[in-house]
Amino acid sequence: MRKELRVLGAEALYLLATAVVAGVSTLIQMIGRTYVGKHSSFIFSGNDYRYNKLFFVFGLVLFVGFMFAGYKFFLKKKIRPLRGSEAILKVLFAVVALLFSLLTFAAIVLSFFLIIGITDNMLPESMFQMTVFSWPVFTLVFMIIVEIINCKGESSDPPSQKDP
Repeated sequence: MRKELRVLGAEALYLLATAVVAGVSTLIQMIGRTYVGKHSSFIFSGNDYRYNKLFFVFGLVLFVGFMFAGYKFFLKKKIRPLRGSEAILKVLFAVVALLFSLLTFAAIVLSFFLIIGITDNMLPESMFQMTVFSWPVFTLVFMIIVEIINCKGESSDPPSQKDP
């Protein structure tokens, strides 16, 4: 049980760093945005901005690269005790991944509100939605694949050899 708690702590640190990198990557995506025009509605009026595609891709590569590199160099070695453990522990790890995915969502939304406020828009809308909604979902799915599906059926102990 002690090993699993260490793995849980390592996962929490990794996902906390992921939330910070998601916020920073979102801020990087805002570099070089260009003013497109104004919009107006019954309640709100604001400005429309367009992403700079180079910085958008740079922020995306930074986030996804951190996810894979952080797993490969930090979490992969620490997650081995999870193999062959009870199902309730894997569910606990999935719940922790869900909570930190929500934290990642909050970091991204906070980063957007710091730069553009509540009334301004980023265009195209699909790029905005990809950042805000896809990154936390990617974080959750990635961690579930790593923790539950990848560790399924594997044991941390080598199989014993029995003579027939």
